[in-house]
Order: sequence, then structure tokens, then C-alpha cells
Amino acid sequence: MTPSDPVLQDGLSGLALLNALKALVSRSPMGMCVLDSKMRFQYINQALADINGRSIEAHIGSCVADLVPEIYASSKAFIERAIASQVPIVDQLVEGATAAKPGVTRAWLQSWYPIVAQNGESLVAVIVRDVTDERRLEQELRDAAQRKDEFLAILAHELRNPLAPLTNVVELLKSVDNDIVRRAHAILNRQTVQLVRLVDDLMDASRIASGKIGLQRRTTKLQDVLLDAVTNAGAVMQAAMHDLVVDVPPDPIWVEADPVRLTQVVCNLLNNAAKYTPGEGRITLSVSSDGAHVVVEVRDTGVGIAQERLEEIFSMFTQAAGPSRLKLDGLGIGLWLAKTLAAMHGGTLVASSPGPGEGATFTLRLPVAQAPVKDDSALPVNCQLPAPHRVLIVDDNLDSAESLKQLLTLQGQHVSVANNGSMALELAAAFRPDLILLDIGLPDIIGWAVAARIRNESWGNAPVIAALTGYGQAQHRELSNEAGIDLHITKPLEIATLNKLLHAAGRREARAIGMA
Repeated sequence: MTPSDPVLQDGLSGLALLNALKALVSRSPMGMCVLDSKMRFQYINQALADINGRSIEAHIGSCVADLVPEIYASSKAFIERAIASQVPIVDQLVEGATAAKPGVTRAWLQSWYPIVAQNGESLVAVIVRDVTDERRLEQELRDAAQRKDEFLAILAHELRNPLAPLTNVVELLKSVDNDIVRRAHAILNRQTVQLVRLVDDLMDASRIASGKIGLQRRTTKLQDVLLDAVTNAGAVMQAAMHDLVVDVPPDPIWVEADPVRLTQVVCNLLNNAAKYTPGEGRITLSVSSDGAHVVVEVRDTGVGIAQERLEEIFSMFTQAAGPSRLKLDGLGIGLWLAKTLAAMHGGTLVASSPGPGEGATFTLRLPVAQAPVKDDSALPVNCQLPAPHRVLIVDDNLDSAESLKQLLTLQGQHVSVANNGSMALELAAAFRPDLILLDIGLPDIIGWAVAARIRNESWGNAPVIAALTGYGQAQHRELSNEAGIDLHITKPLEIATLNKLLHAAGRREARAIGMA
């Protein structure tokens, strides 16, 4: 054995290793070749020869321009760059047809590696990987995701339409003083709230997964967020007869947050605790400080979590197994949403549990913010009944329009109803409403066009216009904004939001509420 043929550490000689590498390259499914500075083939393996539709022998010594002219221009640019810079050019996408499959467009990733031969000649090694099927699959996945988003948008719209009159009727039943009606109201209220939550969770999961959700951050008092969350989760707690203990310090704690989304995080944790705690359990919501962070804990006396499942429970569509006596509802989205939204706020959410049957604790940590100069973290809530206003309801869903009219009439409002866009324009001109509750999916004129035409009238800047619709995606809100709509609300309409609109009616203060 000579010095030029050393024995390698693994026992192979240099010559044996070279032969092994040649065999590997020749049989590789990726196309490989070596070109000189004049674009002539010095070596090519079978895979690339097949791609080009010529034999290996036909390639050797021939120029790229003669055998595969369709890629000559791009190849020439790459080889000149690689030789001049002596820096590899990796994963350049090239698309086109070859002689092997004329008329069939395929895609390759090409990488160019400059090398210098023993005689000093500049060469370039080329590796070609066919990615046609990968790109086709990626496109199919993108198309499927688009179809899924469109389906979910339509599904949410169709579900929200019947939810709107149901919610209105539930609100109307509150005014009836009758034991049977009160019990029926409690049931309807719980189930309607659950349906609304399921629809919202489904849509939020889709928007977050596709990167279409953003936060509207502002300096927010944490106590206000927790109060809203406790209020929203109240029906679930009462239904299970849980004892909810709230331990929150009186001094304001400030966070930079989207109050709606942060409320959703805490509400999901409370709902989850209620769901996995047998009836008449104890659930504690507490707040403490940890240096630059505030710590929110939700503890329960429920079924507990096995150690190996502490991370798994935050996966989408996952539900922890509970005792057979517990009926578990929901889609398994709530905890995934909570953890994702917490991360978007720069925080963390973790779970801990001594084990099955020992309860669980969910710990939310958020960065603390500086207190604002002025406490403007929330809109002032006027507890008085709104003053009478002229309200125009525009909705082709007769049940939704009629139930909302009855609800507003009970509050002393002057209400008119239109069931299509043309009728809405006529009534608006004669009625001159202070507030317009406008459905978007009207049978004749789309709601955005109705709003834009009203805004173009001499009197059209006066009324507050709120879109009240099942369409809730980002592009729908943007279209509402462009049409001059003050507030975009997805059905069903909450009574608190309705009261804010009535207080703002006639004064165009709805923009202070924000595009909800």
C-alpha cells in the first residue's frame, strides 16, 4: 500500500472509498453531473441523463446548449456565478419541460458547487432534485386549507344566523316573571352560550392556524379582564353548582394585551376547570406577582391529569379522559387556543397536577406593563337605560329581525325593520335613524353597498352603522371599514354591546368601541 492509497479509520482504502462514492453517485435518485467552464458535461449519472432524455454517452463532451437548451440560460448564469465567487449556489428552483417529457412542466431544485481539478481547470458539480410532486402536494395542501377556511366561514355564518334570534329571545325571556319561564330561560341561556363559544372557538382555531388573527393590544387592567371572564363563565359554574373562589388583589395590575383575547384565555381555563370537576367542586382563580410578571392561576378539585399528559392536553382536538359520570362537551380546542393566545401576548401557560383524581392547576404568566397616565383601559359603561333613539334593523332573517325589534321596543326604542337592501335605503331616507343594525348577506344589495350609499347621502354621516352579520373573517371586517361601517359585529349581538351602541347613537361615538 502506497502513501497515495492510505487506509482510512474505518478500514477502507482511499481507492475503495472512491469506488464506493462513484457507485453511490451513479445509482443516486438525484441527478448529478460535472460541467466545465464552457458548460460541457464531464460526468453525468443515470438519473440526470434520464431527466434530460439522453444517454450518458451522448452527454459526455456535449454542451448544455445542445442537449437541454431550455435550461441553458439559467445554467450559464449559475455556473459563471459559482466559478467567479467560489461559493456554492444552493437550491435554485428551475421549472420547465425536457426532451424526456416534452410538454410536461416539471420543477427541480438545482445546487451548484465550484471545484478545481488537479490540472487547475474550474469545474462545477451540479445536483438536481426533482421536486415536482412535492410542489404539487404543497399546492394541494394550500388549496385544501383555502377550501377549509371557506367552508368554516360559511359554516360559522350559517350557524350564527339562527343563533341571533335565539339569543334575542333568551334576552326577552328575562323580562317574564314566571317560574317555568325562568327555568326555561336558564337552560336556553346556558346552551346558547355554549353554542356561541363552540362557533367562536372553531373560527379562532382556523384563523390562528392560518396566521390570520392579530391582537389589538392596549394597556389593560387585568382585574377588568378577570371580571369579564368570571362573568362569561358564570353560567357553566352555576349549572355544575361549583364554588368559585376569586382571590385578586385590589390594586390595579396592568398588562399590554388585547382584552377580548385575554378574557378568552381566562374564560377557557375556567370553563375547562368546570368541565373536568365533578358537580359541587371548588375552583379558585388567584393572582400573584412574580417580579416582572403577573401570575394567574386556575385551580380545581377535579379529575386531575396524568403526568405524561400534561403537555398533550394543549394539543388541538385533545380532551383529557374523565370519569364516566362526567359528560365532556366541546371540541377539544379551548386549551390549545388559550396556550396559543398566551404565547402571542408574550406569556406562557402550563399545567400541573399531582395525578388522576387530585385536581389540576393552570398557570398563566404575563409580562407586567407600566400603568397608564390616565385609566382609559375600558370604555365607560353607562348603567342607565339608553335614551330613546330611532333604530333601523336590516336583516332578511325574519326571526332575527323580529326578535331584535321586540328587544329594542321593550327598551323604549323607536324601531323600523327592512328585510332587503332596497327597502333599507328607502326607510333610512324617510326614517333618518340614529342607529342602523345592518346585515351583510342581503338578498338584493350586499350590506357593504347599502352602507356606502347611505354614507354618500347628505344626512348619511349622522347615524351609527353597525354590521350585524355571520361573516367574521378579517377581509369582511376590512370591507366593513371601507364602506363606512363603524362597528363589525358577528352574530349573535350581546346585550352589553347593544347598549353601548344605543348610548353612542346620534353622537357617532361607536368608533371609540373599535372594530369588534
